[in-house]
Amino acid sequence: MAQAASIRRYCRLLAVSLPLWWMAACRDTPREPLPSDEDTILRIEFRMNEAAWAQHQEDRSYKSRPATVLLTGRGDTLYADEALQLKGRGNSTWQERKKPYSLRLHDTITLPGMRASSRYILLANAFDESFIRNAVGLQLSQRCGLGGADYAYASLYVNNQYKGLYLLTTRPTETCTGKGAILYISGYEDDATFVSRQGTSVSLKEGKGYSQAERERIERIYNLFESAVMQADGTDPETGTYYADIADIGELAVQYAAQEVTGNQDAGAGSVYLTCRTTSGEERIGAGPLWDTDLSLNNPRSPAACKAAEVLWAASPRRTKESAQKGLYYYLWQHEDFRECAKKAYCDCIREAMRQTLDSCLQEAERITNAAERDRRLYPENVRSRRYSEATARLKDYAERRMAYFDRLVEEASPMVCIYLCFDRKDTVHPDNKEVMLWVPAGEETTLPIAQDYRHIGDYWVLEATGERLPEKVCFTQTERAGLHISPLTRAGRWLDRKRRALRAL
Repeated sequence: MAQAASIRRYCRLLAVSLPLWWMAACRDTPREPLPSDEDTILRIEFRMNEAAWAQHQEDRSYKSRPATVLLTGRGDTLYADEALQLKGRGNSTWQERKKPYSLRLHDTITLPGMRASSRYILLANAFDESFIRNAVGLQLSQRCGLGGADYAYASLYVNNQYKGLYLLTTRPTETCTGKGAILYISGYEDDATFVSRQGTSVSLKEGKGYSQAERERIERIYNLFESAVMQADGTDPETGTYYADIADIGELAVQYAAQEVTGNQDAGAGSVYLTCRTTSGEERIGAGPLWDTDLSLNNPRSPAACKAAEVLWAASPRRTKESAQKGLYYYLWQHEDFRECAKKAYCDCIREAMRQTLDSCLQEAERITNAAERDRRLYPENVRSRRYSEATARLKDYAERRMAYFDRLVEEASPMVCIYLCFDRKDTVHPDNKEVMLWVPAGEETTLPIAQDYRHIGDYWVLEATGERLPEKVCFTQTERAGLHISPLTRAGRWLDRKRRALRAL
């Protein structure tokens, strides 16, 4: 028995001393030469046994406490201790080979250019080969007064093996102090604290600090807001409450305009932060920070219609016709007072903030070029362009065309025509993204770029102007500007489309 107790004490001593020995020794361990731009990129090092790392790749909920070192690009130690917790995170991004993680440290630390924190998120940017789309969203959110996470680029190493370029961020909710309860519309019912009467999955962040009565009050306020905003007159039929009386539509308009100008695929239907004030005499829904904008700004992985610069994507009814839930921004956009607030938000805030953000993030892209190319070689399945510079040029071109469209939209004196682009097809990748809205000046030719694999006989325009709807279906043909514009589907076109479908089926 004494021998067994001695062995157990020795094992505990070994378990404590080995990580500490490694953290002390790793400062002097020769590391592979860094790319020239990594002297400005943080370095995160985890030390754990290979079985634990393999478990992290398989199980999102698996938690470990690896020995952790955070270094500046020049090798200065920022943190060296055991992590309090490392675990996987994300929904669709978790399915990729390059995984995202959440990290908790024992101590609060201040990283260069970031606020002090002990809890961090490692975004893999597996869907974004430019590596700056999430950064654009975070910067834009802060510039617009919505708050938002701080971030820094970091190279991740596990057992001294390179695992890729990550975006290390603080939690977005840390900037929402004093704004009330923090709600998150994720689009995933499994993560929901409650499901609204209209079917929206809502998570209550930091929900452990609320009593059951407080949770019920928050759910009641959100249900009242959602019920009112979904009515044509904006008034809840049971209580007669107007949606703007229980919502800060100025904040919501800023958030919407920021989501819209970036062409964020998830806008309105998921990854939306809201606040809910429940103080005495004030029950109000407000806007939280932007988050999860990797599928924005003409990302090649986004649905084809989302890549069009002249589309109001966030305000579009992107759900199936059978579904009652079409996204928060769609219902907000139906009300004239909200549309006016959104236009004012763009002119007063979003336009200049977006230009500053774009300039800043493109400069960051130049700084991380070598690190990005290295990540692209490690994860070739995430690459869509031949060179990293092409990925950032694609983003820049779209952003400039998008800004030009919104400048014209808010300043155009002529009447605007609303066109609905409907995808009437079976789509296993984006089954719900069937309709988007296009607002154009009346009488102008409209060009809408759509990826080739989205051209089907079922794609058609429904034009609504003065209440009239085009009854006939139309198809899209390739133009010299790498776009597609509306043209009638001829008999020869139908025959050609059938042949094309037959070839695809083979």
